Amino acid sequence: MTMGIAELESGMALVPLLIGVFVISEVIIQAEKAAKVTMIDHAPKTVDDPTSHYFTWAEFKRCFPLMFRSSIYGSLIGMMPGLGSSVACFVAYGEEKRRSKNKKAWGTGIVEGIAAPESANNAVSGPSMIPLLSLGIPGSTIAAVLIGMFLVNGLQPGPTIFATEPPLFMGGQLISPREFIFGVFAAGLIGIACYALIGYFAAPLVGRLIAMLPTQYLYPFIFMTALAASYSSRASIWDVVFALFFGIVGYAMRRTNFSAAAFIIAFVLTASMEEAFRQSMIISDKGFFVFTSFEYGGKFSYAPIFLMIGVAVVIFRTWSAISARKKEQA
Repeated sequence: MTMGIAELESGMALVPLLIGVFVISEVIIQAEKAAKVTMIDHAPKTVDDPTSHYFTWAEFKRCFPLMFRSSIYGSLIGMMPGLGSSVACFVAYGEEKRRSKNKKAWGTGIVEGIAAPESANNAVSGPSMIPLLSLGIPGSTIAAVLIGMFLVNGLQPGPTIFATEPPLFMGGQLISPREFIFGVFAAGLIGIACYALIGYFAAPLVGRLIAMLPTQYLYPFIFMTALAASYSSRASIWDVVFALFFGIVGYAMRRTNFSAAAFIIAFVLTASMEEAFRQSMIISDKGFFVFTSFEYGGKFSYAPIFLMIGVAVVIFRTWSAISARKKEQA
């Protein structure tokens, strides 16, 4: 189903999809607003105090339970091969929004809406090393980059990386794979500390500079940067076409109140789900019943795990629908 396009043989990349659904769709919405509404500012000119926008201790205490839960979500998802930070961010954001008492405020820039996905995103990095080092399967984008770095240096990630891989010659001396990997982790910790310092001191300055730019100059620059980022992911012009196409799709989803996060999660998980489904169908000769049954002592029985998951899904969806109906009636 490549429709004659050679670039589709390896599938569609995630980066152009994310850029299209979130960035380009936002540019289209802002352009639509600018075309419909004339913004006139009658507010008096006041000098804004930058310190009034600092992250306060009261906000930190309010966000701490949320950050703790989101870190758990990110850690669990990071341990799973092939999911990565994108899924963790959307899961944490959606779950914390569901738990929030003021759901309407989410999406307006409140601190909780930033803390949840960022906590999950940061929590993915460490646990994603588990499938990388044990199975040789990347659990995130950073892990995929690390696999390339390991291969360039002559290391094959997998169960035998510490047992059978030869020493590496670096810095005029031989070091073991264990020392090399621990050195990479130590460099990562230093990078996190530098990231925190740069973010704390430089982010407010960059934010004020962006706020000073007129929107008629800012959004065209964002649009061109998005196209450049789409092209640079695989150096393919088709990725730019995909980003533009999914920009229109994302715009239509936002105008019709469809969940873009659910769409992204489905896109990320579908490839792994399809591969596992095909492997199960090839290995088993029972067809679709391989997912609902198992054999014990030559007898056919239903799988209790499948039944429990199925019943749980029905119960949770029914409860969610009833709760939403009650809120609408209230």
